[in-house]
Amino acid sequence: MTKASSLFHGRLQPPLLLTSLLLLATDCPGFLASRLVYNTCAVGGNYTANSVFQANLDRLLSSLTSTAPATGYSNDTTGGDPDKVRGLALCRGDTTVDKCRECLDGAARQVVQLCPYSKAATVWYDECHLRYSNESFFGTSAGGQTAMASEVNETDPAAFERSLGGLLDVLVSRAVRSPKMFAAGVVDYTSLRKMYGLAQCTRDLAADDCDVCLRGEITEIPNCCKGRIGGRVVGGSCYLRFDLYPFYNATGVAAADPLPPPPTPLASGATNSGKRNTLKIVIAMMIPLIISVAITIGILIYLQRRKRERKVLNGRGGEEIGHVECLLFDLESLRLATMNFSDLNKLGEGGFGTVYKGVFPSGQRIAVKRLLKNSGQGLGELKNEVDLVAKLQHRNLVRLLGYCLEDQEKLLVYEYLPNKSLDRFLFGMLLLLIIFSGLL
Repeated sequence: MTKASSLFHGRLQPPLLLTSLLLLATDCPGFLASRLVYNTCAVGGNYTANSVFQANLDRLLSSLTSTAPATGYSNDTTGGDPDKVRGLALCRGDTTVDKCRECLDGAARQVVQLCPYSKAATVWYDECHLRYSNESFFGTSAGGQTAMASEVNETDPAAFERSLGGLLDVLVSRAVRSPKMFAAGVVDYTSLRKMYGLAQCTRDLAADDCDVCLRGEITEIPNCCKGRIGGRVVGGSCYLRFDLYPFYNATGVAAADPLPPPPTPLASGATNSGKRNTLKIVIAMMIPLIISVAITIGILIYLQRRKRERKVLNGRGGEEIGHVECLLFDLESLRLATMNFSDLNKLGEGGFGTVYKGVFPSGQRIAVKRLLKNSGQGLGELKNEVDLVAKLQHRNLVRLLGYCLEDQEKLLVYEYLPNKSLDRFLFGMLLLLIIFSGLL
């Protein structure tokens, strides 16, 4: 029995429990029997032996197992109505080609034994997934979930859940953007322990549907796995898993999201096309620049109008410092919110430091600008930036929540803006405001 099967138990659906017992009596490979995670068979839709549907199913399974290993995924349709069969095959994003082929070959043999004469079936193993149906299902998230939890309890459930929530949130965000719809990663749970996680969707889903599927499985974790060091939730179209030991292939994860290929050189006969492309690039670069200049001018006009409309009082420096200090955060809260400033939570970098995404226990999302300790932005500049942004609260500007000066750390806490716009704003518009604040 593998480590996963010995550690996990859960609310297994009756078909999975029964078929798992029957499977042990078959002559299929033992490694697949021990790694079977989830299966379901259609109710009320059966085909007969030696029928046209069975012939189409055999051709479909042969096609999927031969084409999927190269890329880790394949879908196909064989036959015509009323005997048409649709199917897909998926391997976990970190598996090798050989492991993928081995898993799918075994799955194709076992699925017809797990669901004899059934016109629709789904099987999940540790390293692969196979599904077929007489009905169209491509692009549709399948319902039904099975959850399993480790038998080992966590000694600090509250801290564990905070770290787990941050890890899974990052993995889901990465998976929906990945070409393989797969993400795996690790964070430091404590100074001595690490937490590992994995998220994957079938590649027929759109990114939004994958996000909905995975986040739906996250909501199931408190029901199945609260206080446990590991668990997994499996559905028809997506899969989540977490544990305190490395259960995936780290080398395969590193290769799961390759960098885009370098641009190919232009052929000698493509000179005119190259000029047109260059012009398009120049125009594309100029438009954001023009917009940035226009926004900067608008901000300067707004600041000068405010300068004329209010009377500047002398000697109010002490009042401003008092206003700033009321926004103080403690360092430990910010470390917990950002998973100790984990690279998984990094939003962007600039000349003065790095921006991290964070989540408070209340659920509020924040962005923390962590200044480099050797940066040129000292304590005085930090307080100037805090005071400037605090006075410029406006619906079109990022909202400052506070700051932290502790253990030689210089941190600014802002509201979190989705769609990755925060890093561009903090290191773009905010620096422009600081540069031109001398006009006040």
